[in-house]
Amino acid sequence: MRKPLHCLGVVLAGGKSSRMGKDKALLSVNGERLLDRSVTLLNKAGVDQTIISGNVHGEQDKLECIGPLGGIYTALVKYQPHALLIIPVDLPFIDLTTLQHLKSAGQLSNKACFYQQHYLPLYLPNNHFCQRFFTKNIATQTSLIPKNKTNTYSVRSMLNHLPHRELPIKNPHALFNANTPQDWQQVEGKLAKNRSYNVKF
Repeated sequence: MRKPLHCLGVVLAGGKSSRMGKDKALLSVNGERLLDRSVTLLNKAGVDQTIISGNVHGEQDKLECIGPLGGIYTALVKYQPHALLIIPVDLPFIDLTTLQHLKSAGQLSNKACFYQQHYLPLYLPNNHFCQRFFTKNIATQTSLIPKNKTNTYSVRSMLNHLPHRELPIKNPHALFNANTPQDWQQVEGKLAKNRSYNVKF
């Protein structure tokens, strides 16, 4: 019998990276791939186990065509954790303090927690509200979505159905999202500047 998971770490790495033009998970920060860096940070943040959500790099979604919610749903159903600590793979400057603060706030409030104007990273309790949302809005309806259609489900739409807290952002830089080659040029410029000052992330 599998030991109950109090908090499961999830790296969302299932996107197509179409705007970047290459697999974002394989881009490197100071010689470490974003995918590996994300897993390391989640483990250091105190999760019991970390999985990768993505048909190429990890767990295949049980429900397709619903974006990040497919990975979240798969993690909840397969592992039955008490909570998830979720990060997207394309946050090159995410840091341990930001994740630990998010996890602590979620555990204390037993509510979904995220930073203001940023729905990811996310602490998500696997409670009645969460289970009801997926049962009512996702599992019973996604079969009606044609595979060539864009779905209307999002992390934001899920959070509208759940008790949640928006946390103030202490380090906006940590939540910078790299989606395009231009974004990545900014990342490389910042990394080069920090190396010149011997600053590490």
